[in-house]
Amino acid sequence: MTADIEQRSVARVPADQLSILRHALGVGEDGCAPSYRNHFVTGEGGRDHALCMGLVAAGLMTRYSGNALSGGSDVFGATNAGRAAAVGTPPKLTPGERRYNEYLRTDSNLSFIDWLRSPYCPRFTSPRVKRAPTIPSDRRHLYPQECTNG
Repeated sequence: MTADIEQRSVARVPADQLSILRHALGVGEDGCAPSYRNHFVTGEGGRDHALCMGLVAAGLMTRYSGNALSGGSDVFGATNAGRAAAVGTPPKLTPGERRYNEYLRTDSNLSFIDWLRSPYCPRFTSPRVKRAPTIPSDRRHLYPQECTNG
């Protein structure tokens, strides 16, 4: 349900305004990175200032008057509604991409191919897989007897 609301709010925000919202929050072009800031500085008379004022009118940003720190330019910050509009949906990953990301998270000091052959790889511990990985006959001498399958 919330994903539908977020998608509808993103659909209503024009691409150039959405880009400013995402830049202000630092969430990347697709809106999937974690936010690490909430400000956008621009001076009056520019195209970005007009876009920010449109976001203020829509309730997606707030405007703060310029000061010495901002060089006299206005500072804009995203509201909670603006944050919801800027968040994107993460891209769909293929099974291979998910497996490689899992390999990167394990930090096992194994090469990727060795990790795939190890018992740490989720493919071999999955409930769908009932058998151990097969070891080619020409490489069985490298493994202890209890690990071989024949």
